[in-house]
Amino acid sequence: MQSEIVRTPESKAVLGIGIIGFGSVARIHLDAINLCKDATVVAVCSTRKSEDTVSTSRPIWHPDFHQLLQQSNVDVVAICSPSGLHVEHARAALIAGKHVVVEKPLALDLREAIELVELAKARGLMLASIVQMRFEEQNSQIKAMIAAGILGKPILAEVLIPWYRDQSYYDAAAWRGTVDGDGGVLLNQALHHVDLLCWFFGKISDVVGFTATLTHDIQAEDTAVASMKFTNGALGVVAATTSAFPGTSARLSLLFDAGRCVISGQEIIEWTFPNVAVPTSVHDHSNSGASDPSRIGVSGHRAQWENIIHSLRRGSETAVTGQDALDTLSAILRCKDFAS
Repeated sequence: MQSEIVRTPESKAVLGIGIIGFGSVARIHLDAINLCKDATVVAVCSTRKSEDTVSTSRPIWHPDFHQLLQQSNVDVVAICSPSGLHVEHARAALIAGKHVVVEKPLALDLREAIELVELAKARGLMLASIVQMRFEEQNSQIKAMIAAGILGKPILAEVLIPWYRDQSYYDAAAWRGTVDGDGGVLLNQALHHVDLLCWFFGKISDVVGFTATLTHDIQAEDTAVASMKFTNGALGVVAATTSAFPGTSARLSLLFDAGRCVISGQEIIEWTFPNVAVPTSVHDHSNSGASDPSRIGVSGHRAQWENIIHSLRRGSETAVTGQDALDTLSAILRCKDFAS
């Protein structure tokens, strides 16, 4: 039987957040949390002390993540370390009695991801994985329309991620581009769009795919394609690469029997559903990770963190649970297994 999530005491006005790892994605989390009124970053673990972190939110800096987990005012731990360390850090945080938020991916191994979900349930702790694209306004509206049947029967979903990372991006950190530390383009760059497909069209029943390393000196793949079948009968296609100079916005096409929606970056560029108003979309062309992973913006992270904080206050599940992360991870790993 699943334990209820431990509710944060009402008497505690502000939740204390600890961040493990402080690279570019952690700075996005820091900015997002600083915009939330009921939480603050009280601790950061990094091998290098960052002056901008200290000046922004005055957290205590720790060189060892075990020290951060011993800090009594840390209620929630945000895992922003390299992907291959997510399981180790998340497991330790859960054992220490902390709620856990993991930057994607939840894990690189499905069995380990399942163990994390089960550990969180057994201890009555929150385990969430960051999939900020679900919280972008246009995506939330499209999801609601699909659930209500307004857009018709799902037919086909297509994702193209023509991104670019030069060799220096991979060389900048020893874990990047490795199988055990990074996981490759599907687990690193394409995960958010695969997650949207699972969210929009439902569970995936079958996957086939191919991967290749075409332009970089790395272990993992920099290019991948996958075809999938959803349990509702719809089909999907994903094509992703970090080798497409100079890098352009990802494009998501959703085809229904009543019309078509195409999203480029965060902007809806095609909407053919008769008598259905176009959802509100974000017209921010700078908010893209096509060629620079640090330019993904903060709005989606802020919205997800606000949901996490609100859920902890109520002792309820977050909008995106550990099980949701498992479904997406399973689809990606099945593609990689097929390709190997």
